Amino acid sequence: MTDSETPHMLLTSEQVMERLLTDAHLRRVASTCVLPAVRCGGEWRFRQSDLEAWITQQRRAPSG
Repeated sequence: MTDSETPHMLLTSEQVMERLLTDAHLRRVASTCVLPAVRCGGEWRFRQSDLEAWITQQRRAPSG
């Protein structure tokens, strides 16, 4: 995280997809779930802290 980023930084859908596409497991799990998001005007945004917590949870979950 850079100095200009905060834990509450809002990400676009495109930014989230870029992050998830780098990991085959996350890509597979994300395609079958709903990530936490907030409505911002007419678009959905994702809190970076929520995304990172979700990624950590998915990596700890037993695969199977």
